[in-house]
Amino acid sequence: MTSNGTSYGFHTSDEIDSRSWIIDSGATDHMTFDPDDFLNTTQPRRTCIANANGVTYLVTGAGTDIHTKEILGRGTKRGRLYYVDDFSPGMANSVTHPFDSKQKQIWLWHRQLGHPSVSYIFTCDTFILAKSHRVPYPLSTNKCTTQFTLIHSDVWGPSHITAPSGVRWFVTFIDDCTQMTWLYLLKNKNEVFSCFQSFHKQMRTQFNAQIQILRSDNGGEFVNHDFQTYFQQHGIIHETTCPQTPQQNGVAERKNRHLLETARALLIGAHVPRHHWDDAIVTAVHLINRIPSGVLTFKTPLQVLAQHRPLPSVLVLTPRIFGCVAFFHLHKNQRSKLVPCALRCVFVGYATHQKGYRCYHPPTQRTYVTLDVTFLESELFFHDLSSNSTLQGEIRSEEQNWSNLENKEILLCTEMIDHFESGARDYPLSKSDQSPIHSDQLPDPSDPCEDISDPSLIPTDNTEQQDEDPL
Repeated sequence: MTSNGTSYGFHTSDEIDSRSWIIDSGATDHMTFDPDDFLNTTQPRRTCIANANGVTYLVTGAGTDIHTKEILGRGTKRGRLYYVDDFSPGMANSVTHPFDSKQKQIWLWHRQLGHPSVSYIFTCDTFILAKSHRVPYPLSTNKCTTQFTLIHSDVWGPSHITAPSGVRWFVTFIDDCTQMTWLYLLKNKNEVFSCFQSFHKQMRTQFNAQIQILRSDNGGEFVNHDFQTYFQQHGIIHETTCPQTPQQNGVAERKNRHLLETARALLIGAHVPRHHWDDAIVTAVHLINRIPSGVLTFKTPLQVLAQHRPLPSVLVLTPRIFGCVAFFHLHKNQRSKLVPCALRCVFVGYATHQKGYRCYHPPTQRTYVTLDVTFLESELFFHDLSSNSTLQGEIRSEEQNWSNLENKEILLCTEMIDHFESGARDYPLSKSDQSPIHSDQLPDPSDPCEDISDPSLIPTDNTEQQDEDPL
């Protein structure tokens, strides 16, 4: 008998009692010398079987037995083996006749009742064809203990809302050991390969680490000639998921979900327009890399990474409320004596390669990076459009007039900034008093190899994929 319903027969040694069976619960097949023990016989799948002592025996036939859940014999332990002594030839077959009638009745009921689940009794082809479902995917307990041995990656996009910089996609790279995340914004899906190249070089330069495995889905941005050639040249194994099985890339999938949920919360909580989703997603990566995680025994990814590798100069900035009012300071050579000393901007995140905050000025649509900023975290720059203003009627018009006057003063101030930045010699700039850094000095999102993920760790590249939960 076998655990899979088949048995193999051969002639046993004369030294063994013909009435005794030796039971091995871990065996693939059990063997008998008596074909009468079979309910029916079939052609064997193999011609011979090797015994434990190395002796090979010919297979004379194969067959199936039946599962009646009745006791067919009782055994005793002799040495290290279990012998079924009172099992006589034909004992199993002796119960086949009553079972055969019962089996027919069960089959009849099974078909009459719409093929209910009876897999514990027998297998029904119709049941499998009509009610087949996917196998469960338990969480994997295998976790790398070496940094950058396994990198998970996935592409999200395209976004239904194009960012002002033209970004519609982003790609993530997650280290399995530290859960550290690097994110890169993309304008096109075909930028993924160049981004991975840059990311790979950065890991070797910054952390002296070699990526051994990249795990991704079967998207064309990963499965192509350029990637395969690069993997062969650097000895990197590319693990891909089975078709229609994103669960096998669960780390990257869940990370994208976490990032999108955090970015959505930042946008909704501050009433920031959705076209700023790129600023929100980059801020989400910055924050998640610095938030304790239960997977890491409530340590932050940065802390875990620092335990294994010396980090580059990590930029530590006090966290601020995304979307709050931020007053960007204007230096003396950037303004006249009668204009405001600061611009009223909105805080949109943290600089990548500079120790400063990113402040966006909506009237001029410019982004500034500076450390000279005053935050008003009790006030959000954008207001909830669904709520009505407390000012009504003529007072609302007066409120609008004051707003227009403020915008005129801001535009005048901004023109002065442009004047000084254009190289006017009337107000030369000293080394100790430089003009603020503008958006054109920020990492260019159009550059596929420009890292804009984590302000402290210089990440790298991009990827794509149609996301089911667009911003």
